[in-house]
Parts: sequence; C-alpha cells; structure tokens
Amino acid sequence: MSNAKKVLSILLAVAMVVCLSINAFAAVTYETDTTMTQAWTLSDATEVNSTTYTVDVSLTTNYPTGSIQFVVTNTDNTNVQLTGATLGADYPSTYAGEISYSNTTGKVMIIVGSTENTLPGVAIDGVIATLTYTYSGTGSATLEIADAPKTETEPDGTLIAARLSNGNAITGTEIVGQAATVSGSASIGAAAIIPADLELTATGTTNGVIIDTHKTFGGLFTGVVYGFTGNTFRNTGYITTNCQATNGGSLSIKTSDNKTVTNGNYGTGSTIEVLNSDGTSSGKTYVVVIFADLDGNGMINVNDTTACKNAVNVASNAPNNSVKRLAANCQLVNNPTLMHNLNVNDTTAIKNYINGNKFDPAALAAKHASYNANYQ
Repeated sequence: MSNAKKVLSILLAVAMVVCLSINAFAAVTYETDTTMTQAWTLSDATEVNSTTYTVDVSLTTNYPTGSIQFVVTNTDNTNVQLTGATLGADYPSTYAGEISYSNTTGKVMIIVGSTENTLPGVAIDGVIATLTYTYSGTGSATLEIADAPKTETEPDGTLIAARLSNGNAITGTEIVGQAATVSGSASIGAAAIIPADLELTATGTTNGVIIDTHKTFGGLFTGVVYGFTGNTFRNTGYITTNCQATNGGSLSIKTSDNKTVTNGNYGTGSTIEVLNSDGTSSGKTYVVVIFADLDGNGMINVNDTTACKNAVNVASNAPNNSVKRLAANCQLVNNPTLMHNLNVNDTTAIKNYINGNKFDPAALAAKHASYNANYQ
C-alpha cells in the first residue's frame, strides 16, 4: 500500500470514530430522574510487568443503556500513558461495541456498533472496559474515574451512560441526569512506602504500657517504652506482645548490650528499631525501661538494689538525663522533682519489689509520663 493510501485509510478510520461519537450523542435531550442510577467503579491495578498495569472499569445501571463515555484522570500525566482499551466481558455482546480512547484527555468512548436497524437495550452490570497503562516514573500515580455526570445543568459533564428512551439501542438515545456514584482508585508504579512507627497492641493497651515520645534522653531515641510487668525480661516476647509496627512495618529488637539473641539482656536499655514495610529503617528507635532493672540484664535482684544505692551516693552512677536514672526512679510520688531525684526511698522500693511487695510498673509509667521536664 502506498503512503498516500495509508494516510487516506487513517483519515477514514478517524472520521468513522468521530461520526460514531457524533451519532451516539447528537440527539441530546435532558430530564431529571433520580430513580435511574449509574454506579461506576474502578478496580485495583493488576501489574502485568514492572511498567505495565491494567484496571477494570465496571458499570451498573437500573435502566437500559446505549453508548457510554467516561474519563479516567491520573496524578502524573508526564509519566502515565493510556496505551490500550478493550471491551469488558459484561458489555452486551449484541451491541457489537466499538471502543476508542484518548491518552491526552483520558476519555474513553464505547459506541454501539451493531448494524441492525433495531436492537433492544439492556441494563448493564459488570466490567465494561479494561484499560492498559504504562508508567515510566520512579514513584507512583493514582487513577480515578472523573466524577462528572452529564446533566442539564452540567452539559459538559464527561460521565455518560446513555439512557434509551424507547428501549432501542440504535435510535433511542436520550441522555438523562441520572443519579451517579463513582468509587475506587488504582495505584500504578512503585507502591508508596508509608513510614512505619511504633504502636501498642491491644494487649499492651490493656496492660498499661506507655510509648512516651517526650523522653528522648538528649535526642538519642525517638522515645521510651515503659510500664512492662513481669519478673524477668530475658527474651523479646514481652516487647512483641505489647508493641507492634504500624503500616505493615516490623521491629528490630536488640538487647541492652546491642545484640540479637534468643535469650539475652532484653531489659532496661534494649532498643526497638522500627522498620518500614520494605525493610528499610523508619529512622525511629525507642528505648525500653524496666523499672528496678538498673543493670539492664533483664532481671530484678539484689544487684539492682546495690546499683540504686550507689547511684544515690554518687550521682554520676546514674546521670540526670539517663535511661538508668529513669529505671531507678521507682518511688511513686506526686512531685516531678522527687520523681526524678534518687534517694533512699527508691532503693527501698526496689528492695520491697524483690521481696514480693511489688510496685505497679504501669502506674509508675503513667506518673512519669505526666511529668515531661526531664529525660528530654
């Protein structure tokens, strides 16, 4: 075929689509009838490969329809390309529909292409089109059906499911102001990673555990987690029972001596690093405080009593803005200064705890959380 003939063929093809479009929506009248409904839904995207995605467009009407038009918008016109459109399995096969699309505007038109003189119209319920997109960006883009029904007051609306005034899909076209609903969106491209953070599980909330972001110990940590109950803290179970990551993230927990072992020093000074859903660090690391566990070995015993006594006698053994000092502050009083200072009452509280007269770690954590002048 000569180049001239090729050009002529293309022009004729374009002219046919234009004529179909004009014929489908030319004899336009309007009426308001909210008993007639059209519900549009865009499905989640299906990944064909790393750059190609498909989405289904579904339509449900409670009246017989003819030709259809809709527009799909996206949030990244530079990198999104609408590269294909095929009729869905639920578009009436008797209509012999012809589908066309514009990558520039996102407009998709489905025209009744049957050559029959009369063709009964039917209500539609299901997938009417499958669209193919390519995405060349490094992030992601969101697709949505433009919620713009064509009505008498909005003649430029792009959402059209043509009503058939006489039930004839060929000659009975009449566009009405139907009640339309639009739902669903599709994300294509690399899924956006939502930063994860630390939150309490339902058990942690019930137990009274507290995530306190006011206390960062000079900016070393994102916050402190305290109020844990128990007699020994030699594995991560007590942490993972009470805490979890948000947004599909995970936790990397290390002992007070910066190790990851099955059984170890998961007491005061243990750290909880929050990882995003892709395994990268969220940049948030929390420190654990077990009240009365001053040496961080996960056990509360006479060694902690001695450590507290030494800190009372020599302040540098538990500096003012340190995790160790917070672990030693075991006397519950209604005074922010006394809660932070160390004295013989804290040593006595630890001694009593060891001997069975236990203080309430959750109540102690709640009191510390109400005073934010220290451990910043």
